[in-house]
Amino acid sequence: MKIDQEVQRVRDLLHRRIYLSGLTQREVSRRLGLGRDYVHQVLKGRVELKVEHLLRIGEALGVEPDQLYSELVADIRSQRQDSRMEIADGISWSEIREYVGESIRMLESRLPPASDSPARSDRDDDLD
Repeated sequence: MKIDQEVQRVRDLLHRRIYLSGLTQREVSRRLGLGRDYVHQVLKGRVELKVEHLLRIGEALGVEPDQLYSELVADIRSQRQDSRMEIADGISWSEIREYVGESIRMLESRLPPASDSPARSDRDDDLD
């Protein structure tokens, strides 16, 4: 986990929540009673994102902390699942077939030559 990426996810969530609220970043800053560009600076990473910022912005949007946290966790899970899919999708079926084919050929080269009837060992006689 890279901390910078996780912090950016929180910023993205806040940005999305502000957009969905219909408010501008300046309006949210005014509701907080802070400088008019406060929220903009937080979202751009020019002001360190602290838990206090997260809670204050959520409060200004009328969003409870537990709702913000649950959205954040769901967003992180979704993005991690998407990144796993991208890794899997990054390999084409032809590459998979080629790799599997090479593996099968390698295994076949290590096997003794096939004969029409299976060889019987002394142990096979004991089973009859």
